[in-house]
Amino acid sequence: MGSGTIAAGYVTGATSVVQLTGQSIQVGFTSNGITLASEMEVVQ
Repeated sequence: MGSGTIAAGYVTGATSVVQLTGQSIQVGFTSNGITLASEMEVVQ
């Protein structure tokens, strides 16, 4: 999750971007910043 998701969301206006892995990442833009959200697994 990172710059590609941010760029895709910003350019297309999309609020959900599907990664090559099939994982969906929600992206939002406000005047204060950028938010990214997704399901994550903690691996120890």
